[in-house]
Amino acid sequence: MGREHAGGVREREQLRAGGAVEGPGEVVGGPARGAEEVGAADVADEQRVAGEHAVRLLLARVDHDADRLRRVARRVPDLQLDLAEREAFAVVEPVDGELDLRGGAERDPRPGGGGQLEVAGEEVGVDVGLDHPLDHHALGGRVGEVPGDVALRVDHHRTTRAPVSHQVGGLGETSEVVLLEEQHEMNVHLVGRPVVGHDAAMLGRLRRGEDTALATVERQLELLRRAHAVTDAVVAFEDERALADAAALDRAFARRGPVGPLHGLPVTVKDWIDVEGFPCAGESGDPERRPGVDATVVRRLRAAGAVVVAKTRVWGRVAHPRDPARTVGGSSSGEAALVAAGASVLGIGSDSGGSIRLPAAWAGVCGLRPTAGRVPTTGHFPRVGPRSDGRTQIGPLAGSVDGLELALSVMAGPDGRDAGVAPVPLPPSRGVSLRGLRVAAAFGEGEWQPSSRVAAAVERATGVLVAAGAQRVPWEFGWLAPAWDITHRYWARAGGRAGLTGADVMRELADWDRFTCRYLEATADIDVVVAPATAGPAPPHGDVGADAFAFLMPASLVGTPALALPAGDEDGLPISVQLVGRPWAEPVLLAAGRAIERAGPG
Repeated sequence: MGREHAGGVREREQLRAGGAVEGPGEVVGGPARGAEEVGAADVADEQRVAGEHAVRLLLARVDHDADRLRRVARRVPDLQLDLAEREAFAVVEPVDGELDLRGGAERDPRPGGGGQLEVAGEEVGVDVGLDHPLDHHALGGRVGEVPGDVALRVDHHRTTRAPVSHQVGGLGETSEVVLLEEQHEMNVHLVGRPVVGHDAAMLGRLRRGEDTALATVERQLELLRRAHAVTDAVVAFEDERALADAAALDRAFARRGPVGPLHGLPVTVKDWIDVEGFPCAGESGDPERRPGVDATVVRRLRAAGAVVVAKTRVWGRVAHPRDPARTVGGSSSGEAALVAAGASVLGIGSDSGGSIRLPAAWAGVCGLRPTAGRVPTTGHFPRVGPRSDGRTQIGPLAGSVDGLELALSVMAGPDGRDAGVAPVPLPPSRGVSLRGLRVAAAFGEGEWQPSSRVAAAVERATGVLVAAGAQRVPWEFGWLAPAWDITHRYWARAGGRAGLTGADVMRELADWDRFTCRYLEATADIDVVVAPATAGPAPPHGDVGADAFAFLMPASLVGTPALALPAGDEDGLPISVQLVGRPWAEPVLLAAGRAIERAGPG
């Protein structure tokens, strides 16, 4: 969707190193400091942030009279605009340093509504789009019609408020909207990212005391209700409990500062994971069942400062935020829909044969299945374990790879109750270099073939990693057919199919072990496999069969970590790629995913 001029690959590499794009083929600037180092003291001392902020802002509509905007931009220091000639915002002359980009006949009166570009000295603040994606129904316009982008380069010495591209639809209409967010990480291309999580911005405000947990949770509950009206993704609200938890965090903050790394962050949880104070029907089917204790992952999230704000639907008719006639799949259906709608900052789901990755892929968000034994499943209902169901793992869904990693760092590690969890260290992915990694691209096999757009996305994602220094190696292992066979036999056993003998079960288990060994041998010299997550975009409701999970089954059987990552659009709906890593190598997987995420869909 975005355009890349000559030298784009070199620029991406320089941007990852901290440089900024000055113009076509020209890169300036150096390493820049992160959010922790850019604070009030920096402003007071007038210390300049090293490097420059390179932000690319994607507009859904661009004005015929774009020349007028260009003329204005030329009079503004440190501002570059590149507009395609298409109809869109009506541009008016700046008044008192404010350039109003009116989206339609009337400007939305709410804070953040409409669109404006404020210019004051060396600071350029940008606000384009409505204050939340679920409010943009009247904008219309399909994402596939996005004609171009706007490139901004801002050099200043304050924590950046940067525009971030965010796509979502509602009430059957799809458009491109842009949310205003704090972007602390410098020099990152943001064009074409289907969904960009706002967890970092929200957490930054909460940790600095610029916002309260109570106000944050109140806003999130309102967003969730508006999203639920479109998607039917929520099964339970407990506002009184959520608001009480948030108020307690605010009192704790007043005494000693942030409670933990997730202080005040609203999270949603799949209805198969126990949350004390909320109903959890799980496999009981009883909507009044209320667990007395949290699942381990929920207890850890709450201890880290998170606030559970809703329980989400498992399967059912959960509507796709871009097109309510489409499904997001399952079984972590509600989590994917709410994250895609921008109504959930962080979702917690579970994945057996692909139940995080499938809905994440169709909804266009990031979803991580951790290594088997990385995260305790204690408190998952239906009950699971390494012997009863060695496939099921609890993992996060978020709008960005960073959001996944933050959640994983809190949830991972033994709890003394899930015997399948091993005490394996989880180092941060920031220390991982992609140079020298061995990467393979796996496409279709037999009857399971991706669409041409998905295949191209796999090739493009592989190319991003190679451009970052990875080495491409061939993929020669047939993994889909045996995984399909073993998974179906597992389903027959788990479902208690009549006529199965003990010998049948033993053969299935032996074949499962044999497949795992063969896969690990075949990938001994491969760090990351790039593959389709699904064959294509989300289908209409009622049109989801086992074939939809074909590309996801192998990682479930082997227990390797796997990441679903947005990779563009097909027919106005998201498509995704899947990254499959080595066991316990989530940091490598996340580093590779972040590089692909930053490069955009091409």
